[in-house]
Amino acid sequence: MTAAILALACCILLAEKALLHTTVPLRLDSTVPGFLSSTPRPRISPASRSTYSPPPSDHVYRPVTSYEPCVNLPRRTSATAVHQEGVTESAAPSAPSNQATDDTLTRLRKELRQRHGTEFPLREHYIKGTGPGGQKVNKSSNCVQLIQYSPALGTNVVVKCHMHRSLLDNRIEATRTLLHRLDEAEEQQSRAWSRLREKEKRRILKLSPAEKARNKFEKQLRAEKKANRRKRKIADDWF
Repeated sequence: MTAAILALACCILLAEKALLHTTVPLRLDSTVPGFLSSTPRPRISPASRSTYSPPPSDHVYRPVTSYEPCVNLPRRTSATAVHQEGVTESAAPSAPSNQATDDTLTRLRKELRQRHGTEFPLREHYIKGTGPGGQKVNKSSNCVQLIQYSPALGTNVVVKCHMHRSLLDNRIEATRTLLHRLDEAEEQQSRAWSRLREKEKRRILKLSPAEKARNKFEKQLRAEKKANRRKRKIADDWF
């Protein structure tokens, strides 16, 4: 039994030696990388497989002269290009300026001062709005409140506007509404004064002869009506 085991072990050793003798030259002569190469393949980490490599510390950024489509933009990079001087240049188009709306507000405020003077200053407050519109209306002070004293009414005129989401648009709309109310109050006052003047003119105007005769006739009719309403006493000689 022991002899059989020793013979089997010798056969196994001879087979392994023959196998090594036939495969080693193949592995040494092969130039294909991988398991046929005698040189072990280095292990590549997942981080080194990325095509992006950070620039060195002494790298100098050059100004952006033209925009090109970005391909395989890494996740850590930004869409904003920073110049060497520290000036930030965004790839997105710039928003349109509010020059037209600013001019409209300036024109309305100037017209308000010209019509109603500067004796009573305009007070402007920004408060939170109410109603539908979400957080832009309910949590931001975009509601405009204008207060100005009106000599024609004798009280303050208060105007509140939050119909727009923009604060500048609300200021323009509130100024336009305030101007309309002040003009309307002054027009009503002027009409009332004109009626009083016409009434005073009619009161002190001299009457014509025909008007005097008509007034005298109306007084006679009124006197006859009152005379007929008196109680009459029955005389004793009637019985």
